[in-house]
Amino acid sequence: MTATRTWERERLVEALDSYQRGLSDAPHLRKWTDMSAPVASNGPLQGSPQDALTFVVSTDEVDRHGDIVSVEGWHLDPYRQNPVFLWAHNHTRPAIGRVLDIWKEGHNLLATMEFAPTPFAQEVSTLYRKGFQRGVSVGFKPLQYDMRRDASSGKVLGIHFIEQELLEISAAPVPANPGALLKVLDSTPRLRGYYLDIDSDHIFEELLAALRSARQ
Repeated sequence: MTATRTWERERLVEALDSYQRGLSDAPHLRKWTDMSAPVASNGPLQGSPQDALTFVVSTDEVDRHGDIVSVEGWHLDPYRQNPVFLWAHNHTRPAIGRVLDIWKEGHNLLATMEFAPTPFAQEVSTLYRKGFQRGVSVGFKPLQYDMRRDASSGKVLGIHFIEQELLEISAAPVPANPGALLKVLDSTPRLRGYYLDIDSDHIFEELLAALRSARQ
């Protein structure tokens, strides 16, 4: 694992520990998936606009960080009150679309998106339809979680997010990690898993070194 990823994981564990002890609010996390499968329709929503697209936005597969996000644990009602589809988790610019419906189906969380009638949103829509862009990402707040440990050694394998609140869904121009993919009618089913992507705008090697030194 790279120094940057090590720092991100250490920061995540510390943030979750602080939240669990009531010392801070729950951290806001991001997860990317990598799944594409054929669909017969846009989902359970009837009468979806012709240009609507359906995405797998989350799965409960073990990701490459060893984490699991339970599909049954998603709290969706707060998000349904403001179902925005953002560009790259940017909360300062107008949404590029809205979620018409979001639902749990087996091991997946799916959402049907409608793109806004703005030039940029339509450009993003075209990128998805033409296959130049495929990834999406979810932003969420963990509500309940446990550490996943090896049964024999007790070694931490990852984090099991048992319950979490969906905050937003974003178009992902270049997923830092394999990401949630558009469900297309002519695709072959495939699932690669997804993993955590914490905000890392201000990660410095000296901070990582100082943290490790303090723990020795």
